[in-house]
Amino acid sequence: MVERLCARYGRPLGAVAGHEFYSFPEMEGLCAATEEDLRALGLGYRAKFVCKSAQTVRANGGRAWLEGLRGATPDEARGALQTLCGGG
Repeated sequence: MVERLCARYGRPLGAVAGHEFYSFPEMEGLCAATEEDLRALGLGYRAKFVCKSAQTVRANGGRAWLEGLRGATPDEARGALQTLCGGG
């Protein structure tokens, strides 16, 4: 499931022994995916959570928002992450 997600939305990293490797998708790639796209990759019920969480992260400021959680207290970080769909 994760390999298919990375192959579809990640960037190629190279090949070893004929096996291609891809990065984990950036947030924008995940935001471009539809729930149906992700279900087709085998994410099943998780597809909704991935789509909605990526959109929430982007709406909150993207990478800057996530990196800002590093300076938060554990309770603040937990509370922020629990706002993500499926993270509560």
